[in-house]
Amino acid sequence: MLKAVMFDCYNTLLRYESQEDKDRIWEMMLEAIQYMTEKELAVTPDELETLYQTACDREERECIAKHGIHAEVSFSRAWLEVLTRLNIPEKMAEEKAEDMLLVFRLYTRKQKHLFPNVKEELLKLKKRGMKLLLLSNAQTCFIYNELPEEIRILFDEIMISENMGIKKPSEDLFKIAFKRLKMKPEEIVFVGDSAQDDMIPSGRLGCHCVMIGREKKSDSELSHVIHFNPYKELGYAGLCDIIVSMEK
Repeated sequence: MLKAVMFDCYNTLLRYESQEDKDRIWEMMLEAIQYMTEKELAVTPDELETLYQTACDREERECIAKHGIHAEVSFSRAWLEVLTRLNIPEKMAEEKAEDMLLVFRLYTRKQKHLFPNVKEELLKLKKRGMKLLLLSNAQTCFIYNELPEEIRILFDEIMISENMGIKKPSEDLFKIAFKRLKMKPEEIVFVGDSAQDDMIPSGRLGCHCVMIGREKKSDSELSHVIHFNPYKELGYAGLCDIIVSMEK
């Protein structure tokens, strides 16, 4: 008997695209830092980009050393290092690091919106007694700023890779989710858009799987997957019925 549904977030519930304007992004970020800290900085946009990439590389190395190959980085910590190297006072740097991450996210965003009928289908699943868990490879501040609260509150559990220190496709992350739900994998449906991060590891562990996408992927490793296309006018309409049919 199916008792829970686990969802990925980006391009599963929330349609998201980013696009960096390399000619402008670091110039805009420099302007943002100066505005938000009220400091004039003797650094060029190219130097700022180098500082950020260096900080990200260091953060990744440290996270992998601590958590292994599927470690998740904290880009807020990377921005904290950047601000510190720019001689921003420690307290201010700590206060502004997450803000800078969100500004960077805003500047690189191309589109962000929920697929149609997401809320309605989640409510149908809950009405049937299903537990809902969100399992996303993401920065914590992204989820709480980009996924509407009316959707977040429908989930019984929210697991974000930045908080966990590891990310999908780590099977350890899925196993933690099973423990939080207090359920066996065969009692759970996983809904996600990535073959490597979502479908293959969750299927290997015994979950039922629904893959989000425009077209069904023909791959032997995805033979266990049911395809669902929300890129249509009615979006998520019908997902609950598909999940219920998987019990038969």
